[in-house]
Amino acid sequence: MDWRSIPSLAALRAFEAVVRLGSVSRAADELNVTHAAVSQHLRKLADELGEPLVIRDGGVMVATEAGAPLAAACSAGFAQIADAVHALRDTGGARPIRLTTTPSFAEFWLMPRLARLWRAYPDVRLSITPETGLSDLRSDGHDLAIRYGRGGWPGFEEERLLPADLAVVMAPSWVGTPTEDLPWLTETTAPEALNWGRAVGLITAQSVVQELPNPAMVLAGARAGAGAGIVPIALAEADLNAGALTRLPMQSCGDLSYILLRRPGGMRPQVKDLIRWLRAEARAAQV
Repeated sequence: MDWRSIPSLAALRAFEAVVRLGSVSRAADELNVTHAAVSQHLRKLADELGEPLVIRDGGVMVATEAGAPLAAACSAGFAQIADAVHALRDTGGARPIRLTTTPSFAEFWLMPRLARLWRAYPDVRLSITPETGLSDLRSDGHDLAIRYGRGGWPGFEEERLLPADLAVVMAPSWVGTPTEDLPWLTETTAPEALNWGRAVGLITAQSVVQELPNPAMVLAGARAGAGAGIVPIALAEADLNAGALTRLPMQSCGDLSYILLRRPGGMRPQVKDLIRWLRAEARAAQV
C-alpha cells in the first residue's frame, strides 16, 4: 500500500465524523478537538483531493456527490477496525461492560441500585464512565450509553429507558410556604427546568432564581434548605424516599427521557443481562 497517496487518517476521521453527525461542532466534540481543527482538516482534504467533500444543506453538513463514496468507505473501514479492536479486548466475556452515563444519573439513580444488579447477575462486571458528551461507542470501546434528552443520536440504536419528568423538591422546612415566596434552584445546562417553572406559573418575574451547574448541586442546595429545586424525579427518588426532600404534587409530562443507546450489531450475554436489568428497574421506578 502506498501510504503517500492516502490523506492523513486524522483528516479522514474528521471528514467521516462530520458526515455521520451532520455537524462540524458535533464532530469536534466526538473527536475531542476544536471546531477550527475539524474545519482545517476538511479544507486540507478538499485541497488534496481537488474538490469539496462536504456542503451545508439546510443547516446540516452532508457529503457532496464526490465525497459520499469516500465517507461510506471511511465509516465502513473505521467500523471494521473498531470491531477488530473490540474483539481483541473481549476475553471470553471476562471484560467488564463499559457503560457511559451522565454523572447525575450514575450518582442518583444507578449507584443506589447496584447491589440489586449484582444479586441478580453476579457475573456482570461494570466499568462506569460518567460524562455528559456522547462519542462513538465503536471508537471508544463502550458497550452502552445512557443519556438525557429527546433522542435522535445518529449511529446508535435507541430505546427510552425512563421518563425525565420534572418535579419541584424542597427540604421539609419549606412545606406550606407559598410558591411565590420560595427561592428557586435550577440547572444552568438544563433550561427546560426554568422554562417549565415559568410556564406553570411557579417562577415569576419577581422570583429569586439561583442557577447551578448541575443536578447534584441543585439537589444538595434543596436538601440544605436553600430553596426549591426543579429536577427530574428519577434523580430525587432516593432523597424523597429517605424523607430528606419532599415534593409538590405536580410534575411535567414532556418528551425528555433517559435514553439507552447501544451499538448496532450483536451483544455479549452479559450486556443483554444488564439491559434486561435496567429495563426492569426502570419499570419498577415508574410504578
